[in-house]
Amino acid sequence: MKVPTIEEIKDALRLVSENPPHRQIISREKAKEQGLKTFFTGNACLHGHVADRLVSNGNCVDCYYVNVRCS
Repeated sequence: MKVPTIEEIKDALRLVSENPPHRQIISREKAKEQGLKTFFTGNACLHGHVADRLVSNGNCVDCYYVNVRCS
């Protein structure tokens, strides 16, 4: 099984932004209205990642990437 790279995951998720210092804060509801797959709150997840989150379930994209890499 081929493990996807972070670039492949970001492309698949159509992240809100690529440049962490200049990320646009957007609510989950607005992201859903705009048809985005991710949104950005500016807050850290339980594991300390300040990253985009999935609209589908609110999970952190960095946590998702770590889980995919470790499984």
